[in-house]
Amino acid sequence: MTLPIEIIHLIDNNEIERAIVAIGLLLESSPDDASLYYERGKLFWRLDERRKAINDYSRAADLDPQSPACEALKQAMMIMQFYDKSRYNP
Repeated sequence: MTLPIEIIHLIDNNEIERAIVAIGLLLESSPDDASLYYERGKLFWRLDERRKAINDYSRAADLDPQSPACEALKQAMMIMQFYDKSRYNP
């Protein structure tokens, strides 16, 4: 499913929280739509809600192994596991 124009306008106007709520409402009627989970995951990531984003990417990947959420999930996990020794003092 492509996002309805109303949600696209919310995103364009940086009303991310409202867009997340709107996608959540769509998911109530289409709980197996991987693209909606992927899109909501991207919005959660923008809000620095990493765990919620990863959960949505994971759900999208489970529903559709060809989803771009698979790559997003892989990259998110790499970011979360990054460890920079130079930032820590022994």
